[in-house]
Amino acid sequence: MTDPLIPNERDLPGGRHAQRRAHLMAEMTRHSQNAHDASPTPVTSLPQEPGSPRRSRLRRPLVGRLAIGAVAAAAATVAAVAGTVMFGQNASTAQAAVTCSKDHDYVVARIMDPLADQKRLRNDFRACGFDIDLKLVPASPSVVGTIVMMEGHQKIDTIDDPSCRTASGAQCPIGLRIEAGFTGKATVVLGRAARPGEPYTSTNTSAAKGEVLEGVSVEGRTVAEVEALIAQKHLTIAHYNVQWSLPDGRGYGDLTPRSKIDPTWQVTSVEPYAPGQVMLMIKPAGPVPSDIMKKIEDAGAPPPAVPGSPGSPEPTATSGS
Repeated sequence: MTDPLIPNERDLPGGRHAQRRAHLMAEMTRHSQNAHDASPTPVTSLPQEPGSPRRSRLRRPLVGRLAIGAVAAAAATVAAVAGTVMFGQNASTAQAAVTCSKDHDYVVARIMDPLADQKRLRNDFRACGFDIDLKLVPASPSVVGTIVMMEGHQKIDTIDDPSCRTASGAQCPIGLRIEAGFTGKATVVLGRAARPGEPYTSTNTSAAKGEVLEGVSVEGRTVAEVEALIAQKHLTIAHYNVQWSLPDGRGYGDLTPRSKIDPTWQVTSVEPYAPGQVMLMIKPAGPVPSDIMKKIEDAGAPPPAVPGSPGSPEPTATSGS
C-alpha cells in the first residue's frame, strides 16, 4: 500500500498525496536554515487531443528531461507544428521574451527567453492576445525547459517529446498548441535552471539522463555504500528522508539527522535536491520509534488503528499467510 505521507511518487492523478508533499516541504523548511521557497508543485491534468485518454501528471519534484544538446533540435521539430509554444534553455538576446505568428487556425507563440521575469513573460503573452500566466520554478537539469505543470482550457494542448521521459516513463511536455481566438485563462509552469544552493521545485529521478547519477542504480544499497558513491561524485547530502512503514499499512517520511541513521539501512532512491545536493530516501529496519509516532500525531495524521478496535479495518488474507 502506498502511503500518502512518503514523498516518493511521481505523475500521480490530481489531488492525491497532498499530505505527502505538505509534510515533506514542512520538514525541509524546518530543518534547513537557508531554505528557499520550495512549496509543493500543484497537481493538474494536462489537456489532451479529442478522443485520446487524459493523462494526469504531478510535477514535484518530478518530470522528465530535455537535454541541453537537444534543445535546438527539439525547437526545430516542434516549431513546425502549427500553434506551438516552445520553451528552450538558452536565453535569447531578442527584445521580446515571447514572439507570436499566425498559422491557419492556430497561433505560434514561442518563448524566446525562459529566464525572463514572470511579469515580462505574462505581458508578452497578453500582447499576443492570450491571458496566459507563465511561471518559472527551479528544476533539476533534465527538467529545465520542460512544462512541469499547466492549468488551462481544452483549446490549449501539449506537445510531448517522445525522446524525453519523465521519472514514471511518460513523455515530457515541451510545448503548447493554442487555437486562434482563445480568450480563456491558462497558467503554465516552466522548469528553469536553479541558482546555486536553491532547492528544486521540480525534479526527475537522479539516475535520469542529464542528472547527477545518470544511469546509476542505488536501490537496495546500504546508506554507507551510497554515501561513498555520493562522495565520489563530489556531491553533498542535503537530507536523509527515512520512510517508516506503520502497522496499519501507511507510511511516514521523516527528515532525520545523520547521527540517527543506521549505515546498514537500505536506500530506496536518491532524489535531486539542489545543484550539487541530493536527498536520500531510506528504508529503515526495526519498529517505528516513539518520537516518530508523536510526529505523526502532531502533524494531524490519525494514529494507527489497533486491530480489533472500533473503526479498525477487518483483517484480510494475504498470499503466504
